[in-house]
Amino acid sequence: MAQSAIDLLKRSVANFNAWRLDQRGAVLDLKGADRTDTNLYGADLSSAILDGVNFTKSSLRGANLKGSQLRGALLIEADLTRLSSGLFSGQRTDADQSNLSDAIVDRAEIDADFRNATLDRLSAQNTKWWTSDFSESSVQYADFTKSDLGTAGFRYAEIVGSKFWACELGGTDFRDAIAIGADFRNSSMFNAKLGRGNFQNARFDGCVLNRAGHLNADFGNASFTGASLPPFWNPPP
Repeated sequence: MAQSAIDLLKRSVANFNAWRLDQRGAVLDLKGADRTDTNLYGADLSSAILDGVNFTKSSLRGANLKGSQLRGALLIEADLTRLSSGLFSGQRTDADQSNLSDAIVDRAEIDADFRNATLDRLSAQNTKWWTSDFSESSVQYADFTKSDLGTAGFRYAEIVGSKFWACELGGTDFRDAIAIGADFRNSSMFNAKLGRGNFQNARFDGCVLNRAGHLNADFGNASFTGASLPPFWNPPP
């Protein structure tokens, strides 16, 4: 079935989606397939096994990845605009150890496990990541501008130099993260968890940090101009 599915994808996404509808309930296993530089606009890859698939430079605009498994998949420089990946569906995407370096995500809805993944230089604006888990991942110099990360987790993640401009970070977990030079300007961080994180040279100007947990965090040379801070919190100037 895997080869038939790949052949259909090569010819027509519409025919592939129709075939998937006919095969409703069957497990789609494309493990290790090479879909480099492929147009998969609107493809139904929901609940599929996509471990190790190479989507480098491919377009997954509007694709459905709800409940799919992407362990070790390569999405380097892929276009994930308007991707649907399980938000509110109860189907969580497993992208453990995947690589999304230089990928483009915009106006997507994603609920995924990105633990131990590589997302360096990811462009991920205007996207909902509400409960996604980025723990122990490398998310350096990524851009999450105007995204909603709700209760997403970045525990022990490396988010050096990443942008979180005007984001919703209420309850986001940055404990033990390495966030040197990260930019959180004008974000809502009410109830965010920052304990033991390294925020040296980070920017929190204009942030709402009320009730943010910050025990043993390192804010050396960070800036807080115009920020709303918890009572009795006096970060270094």
